[in-house]
Amino acid sequence: MFHKDDVNYETTQEVYKYLRINSELYSEFWGTVGRIPWNYGKFLVNSEGKVVLWRAMTNPDDIEADIVALLNA
Repeated sequence: MFHKDDVNYETTQEVYKYLRINSELYSEFWGTVGRIPWNYGKFLVNSEGKVVLWRAMTNPDDIEADIVALLNA
């Protein structure tokens, strides 16, 4: 079963709040969090739960080396 989850705005699911705040989408200077554009954004999270990579509109093949590096770490 699937259902639509909000990734932006007030009704954002908690996992997306965490990903947005802990990625390049967060501006510490302004204290604001950017929106996830479209539904093709990729977040790469390490085994400690830290967001190590955020890419918008990226083909998964383009971050394969990053994924393999994390799996081998």
